[in-house]
Amino acid sequence: MSRYSKEIIEKRKIQSTYQRWGSVYSPALSKDVEFTNIGLLHVSKGQRTIQEKIKRYRLLPYAKKIIAESTTYQGTRLQHHHLHYVFEAVINNRKIRVLVREDRKHLYFYSVFYVEDIKLL
Repeated sequence: MSRYSKEIIEKRKIQSTYQRWGSVYSPALSKDVEFTNIGLLHVSKGQRTIQEKIKRYRLLPYAKKIIAESTTYQGTRLQHHHLHYVFEAVINNRKIRVLVREDRKHLYFYSVFYVEDIKLL
């Protein structure tokens, strides 16, 4: 199976689940965060390698969990005139970062990725 086929299979698996999520309440932001096509398209941006896209597809369920369970966010950043809320969590010894974008008081999932490996003592 080609790497391109692998990406298509992974994307289709998560896409139907992702589209059913709709939104999830964020205790940290005290608002609902929507899961729109904008986030899915950002995760599968053209310039990303196929391996990077597959990693991010597999992280999507963790993104939902992090948004729904976090009572605080780690920071904010302004990028391209959009405010991003940064969430981080350690899952399976890996730090995962989730970005939620605010656009005219509308919140939606924007991205998810690994930050670094965490070494346990």
